[in-house]
Amino acid sequence: MRGVGIVFVVALLASLSGCYTADAPLLTDDNSVAPYAKITFTERGSGDTPDVMLREGKVYVDHEKDGDRFLRFMAVRPDWYVAEMAGKDDDGVEQRLYALVHLDADHKAAETYASVGDEKDAGPGLRVCEAGVCIEDLAAYVAHAVAKADAGGKPDTVFDVTVE
Repeated sequence: MRGVGIVFVVALLASLSGCYTADAPLLTDDNSVAPYAKITFTERGSGDTPDVMLREGKVYVDHEKDGDRFLRFMAVRPDWYVAEMAGKDDDGVEQRLYALVHLDADHKAAETYASVGDEKDAGPGLRVCEAGVCIEDLAAYVAHAVAKADAGGKPDTVFDVTVE
């Protein structure tokens, strides 16, 4: 699978750490929002061709030649979302990656937090696993991710984003 996306790009940055993932989907139609018809994004400064994801119900879909990717958002507070990117890897195994995303639509930017983690991030509802940190409790992840963002640290990744 192509490594470009609001969450998948982070895997490239995670040589010493891992990603936040889950054994089963944590975002569903019941807890997801999809306020835009179309999202176009690329990692800032990467020079990559922008990705375009179109809303289908409460999920954004990118139909790639190497497989579909699905993106869901759960509102956490105004302009802050938990993002779940799902798709199959090169071996056909379903992967789910998570990040807390701060969207600044006026400035056409999105910053991700708590997308890369390691053993020091484990705790109640978050356990160390092969991929990095497995989320067992969505509320625990949200609390952890918001605390990381509120601590004022640098975002894991910044994306140039256009929403329509």
